[in-house]
Amino acid sequence: MLKYSTYRSIYDHPAQPQARAQGRKSLSQALNYIMSLNRNKLLGILFVFFLGFSSALTVFAKGEEEPAEVREIVVQSGDTLWSIAASHKPDSMDIRDYIHTIAKFNGLNSHDIKFGEVLSLPLY
Repeated sequence: MLKYSTYRSIYDHPAQPQARAQGRKSLSQALNYIMSLNRNKLLGILFVFFLGFSSALTVFAKGEEEPAEVREIVVQSGDTLWSIAASHKPDSMDIRDYIHTIAKFNGLNSHDIKFGEVLSLPLY
């Protein structure tokens, strides 16, 4: 066994009140530092924090729109979801998103559609 070691067990010595006092001291130092900041710096920090939080909330809180109306169509020979979506999608929507919306709206597990099948198209 090594004669000199830097290892010290946490069980060798009982909890020292100095360590707790040191923790309280560092907390009070942090609070004093925050209170010593001038008002403009503190407001600037809070503004940046609020701006970042609200931006993240805006990005992740986007919900799905409800369709304005629903149109039913009958699948013709040679139709694909791509061709149907291309002719009925809103201008502001990506065609891949609209295909996914049609599939989800009609409960399709795949993008295969059959001749004579009735599809409900959400119109925005």
